[in-house]
Amino acid sequence: MKNETRVATMNIAPLGFGYLYLKEYSWFALTFFCGVPSIFSALVMMTILSVGMCVWHGCSDAEQALVLAPIALTMTLSLFTMMDAKNRRKKSVRRR
Repeated sequence: MKNETRVATMNIAPLGFGYLYLKEYSWFALTFFCGVPSIFSALVMMTILSVGMCVWHGCSDAEQALVLAPIALTMTLSLFTMMDAKNRRKKSVRRR
């Protein structure tokens, strides 16, 4: 029996392993190919922004918020996939 909490936990990192666990391969592929670039771009953008703004100059509070802004995409994708995988698990249980 597949556990809802386990499915949601597997999707904390937006790589879609919870969908793979549920054997929903199309959702896994979509999440994986959106999750990996979002994680990579967030890390690269945070590094570039922090080096560009904060190392050579002093950072104001607004500039520090801009440095952390790219991670919002990754966090949003992570929360969506966690909730969606948990809901898909509940729906699959009801169908049986």
